[in-house]
Amino acid sequence: MNAPKHKFRDLLIIERLGSGAMGDVYQCIDQGTGKPVAVKWLHRSGMNKRFIEEARILASIQHPGIAQFIKFEQHDKDAYLVMEYVEGLTLEKLIHHHGKLPETFALKIALQIATALNYLHDRQIIHRDLKASNIKITKTGQVKLLDFGIAKAQFSEKLTADGFVIGSTPYLAPEQFKQDYSPKIDLWALGILIYQMLTGHLPFSASSEIELRAKIQKGDYLSPKIFAPEINKSTHKIIRKLLAVRPEKRWSADELIQHLQDKELGSFWNNWVAKLKSNL
Repeated sequence: MNAPKHKFRDLLIIERLGSGAMGDVYQCIDQGTGKPVAVKWLHRSGMNKRFIEEARILASIQHPGIAQFIKFEQHDKDAYLVMEYVEGLTLEKLIHHHGKLPETFALKIALQIATALNYLHDRQIIHRDLKASNIKITKTGQVKLLDFGIAKAQFSEKLTADGFVIGSTPYLAPEQFKQDYSPKIDLWALGILIYQMLTGHLPFSASSEIELRAKIQKGDYLSPKIFAPEINKSTHKIIRKLLAVRPEKRWSADELIQHLQDKELGSFWNNWVAKLKSNL
């Protein structure tokens, strides 16, 4: 379906939220429940297998840090996925509005993301497209992962053509350029996010796609000290461990959680959640 009408079956379309790898996403009202939902409509029939895979993965998971699956339906040529509508700011918008985030606040967000990733990885699921626009923070401070359009269960059928790199380049791990996918690619992307939250910048700076890919594969990133000299040594260690070029040297989600739980992260959290509410 290219563009839903204002009403489709039991769904009242409110507004378009964005466009993903496989479909357009709309905020709708489920007229059966009266509740807001997010609906993704498939816009490329050739991607139907991957769309069904996304629905299958989402139906198998339930975690407070992951947008909740509601249903998947197909009618004639229309296929759509109904999800919990998450009200809040994307991490991308939060960084855009505030620039650098306080270290404690950023690490608290990272801990919530790592906890959701650990849940996925325990179930052999890799997100594969973790980035600032795919993370929302609600007015209560709950962090939610969105868009599982290119997520993969490690036991599932291969849906990516040989030689095709899937994901968003600034967040790609070095091994993804060789189509080597493991849970560690999500940890690399989380390392990028932590750097981005703390500095307001992406770690790899390049004037072309080719140069960017080369720098990523060498792990040639700008020191976060350039943008945020106040970051403490233990946080530098987190970035270094997550942006290790060799996957076997990179921390797992569980290792990151253990490290973050040893830190005192509560001091700024409530103040920043209150500030976040004022932006919603």
